[in-house]
Amino acid sequence: MSKPRSDSLYAKLTPEQRDTLLEWLVIEAVSYQVAADRMTELWGVEVSIGAVCAFFSRHGFAWRLEQAKAKANDKATMLPKDFEAKKKAALAQREFEAVFADLSAKEIIAFRQLENEERIVRLKEQLEPRKVEIAERRITLLEEREAKARETLSDPASTSAEKEARMKEIFGL
Repeated sequence: MSKPRSDSLYAKLTPEQRDTLLEWLVIEAVSYQVAADRMTELWGVEVSIGAVCAFFSRHGFAWRLEQAKAKANDKATMLPKDFEAKKKAALAQREFEAVFADLSAKEIIAFRQLENEERIVRLKEQLEPRKVEIAERRITLLEEREAKARETLSDPASTSAEKEARMKEIFGL
């Protein structure tokens, strides 16, 4: 996410105020007008309904994700220590999903896109060592072929035709 503008609602609010505003909008489901009025009354911050709407559009989904993750982690930590790790993870996932039971189709699509982007990053990270390994193997094979070719070319007992045939064999031509 890019740096917020200095005159944006995000920049005007403290982290605590941002959380409170998002709680009003998500948990209490107040209107943008009510949220703007509360901000003026409680914090002395005068904003337009459009600014509240833009703030929620930009930060609401990420905030909900963080809240769901924190709630799932809290539930997982309350389980007995000897509880199986997979069961803990499954229960945490169920708790996370429960928080998002009321998502709109647009939010579900955005969430899936975020998951896919994270999966692509993980796959690329897993693929990179494999690429290096393959490149190292290729270099080793080329170095071995080069050594055989130098040996063939420097052999005084071989004729030109024998050297040429051996070079084709070495390089698979």
